[in-house]
Amino acid sequence: MKMSSEKAYKKDLERIDLSKKDENISEIKNISYIDDNLIEHKLDVYYRKDKKIKPIIIDIHGGGFISSYKEMDSLFANYLAQRGYIVFNVNYRLAYPKFNVFDQIDDISNAVKWIIENASKYGGNINDMYIVGHSAGGVLALAESLLCNDEKMRKDYNIENRNYNYKGIILDCGALHFYDSSIAYWGMRNMVFPKGYNKMDKYQYLIFRYQYLFWIFSP
Repeated sequence: MKMSSEKAYKKDLERIDLSKKDENISEIKNISYIDDNLIEHKLDVYYRKDKKIKPIIIDIHGGGFISSYKEMDSLFANYLAQRGYIVFNVNYRLAYPKFNVFDQIDDISNAVKWIIENASKYGGNINDMYIVGHSAGGVLALAESLLCNDEKMRKDYNIENRNYNYKGIILDCGALHFYDSSIAYWGMRNMVFPKGYNKMDKYQYLIFRYQYLFWIFSP
């Protein structure tokens, strides 16, 4: 499955019409947010060079947790930068067989830590920050935003306290139905989570039907 997903990613990448990019947008590629030089721990920055302070968008690609890279969202990031945002387009370690969703959540947390520390170099305003995720990236974006507001979740994930928050979250086709009993979601869970995941405290934060009920009924 992972090999077929990788082939599909390469075909989709070829379909991107890069002629639609605005060449006036600066693109800085493959910056390491963790000092290990892994491609999975790199990000790209898209922004218009001017003297304006810009809102930040952190973009997390999809791919079913097991495939794809930040390059898939390059045209999207360029488009957002044209609209006055500074965009940080983030890679993370792909799940199966070695890594899992919990590792990916940790990667995104580390990427955001780097962004917070470095955004001002590119004119980014860390007090005006948004996070975007497609498909699997939607799960990671939502988990990252929850970590800002839930002290127990930070403790369970062994993540330090936060001094930032998000103005908004944009989810596109988020793979948010981990509670679904269908064979498709059962297969996904067993591929992208470690053995015994359903008994882990970490996993309970990702059963989003409970989160939705909280959001609906909270004042």
